[in-house]
Amino acid sequence: MASDTTLNKDHWMSIGEISGRSGVAASALRFYEDQGLIRSRRTAGNQRQYQRSTLRRIAFVQAAQRVGLTLPRHPRPRRPPPPRRPPRHLTHFPLIGPF
Repeated sequence: MASDTTLNKDHWMSIGEISGRSGVAASALRFYEDQGLIRSRRTAGNQRQYQRSTLRRIAFVQAAQRVGLTLPRHPRPRRPPPPRRPPRHLTHFPLIGPF
């Protein structure tokens, strides 16, 4: 049996925990959420909580940014990049598209 401290798929983490584990500022996490890259739920006290799997999504966003992909200035529905052109925006990747 897993102990209560074991993180599993259903484990929810606060914005501070996600920020500390990922190294991404809380303000950036809120921005990613506004852009539809990650999602959270709210507690009764209106605090954000993220699933542990959000850490992988954040790592993907960071890796994409390191290779030069950017977020569009005005979010739009995800669509594939034009033929024979490399993707330039994170929204071209279904893994991190809108939910």
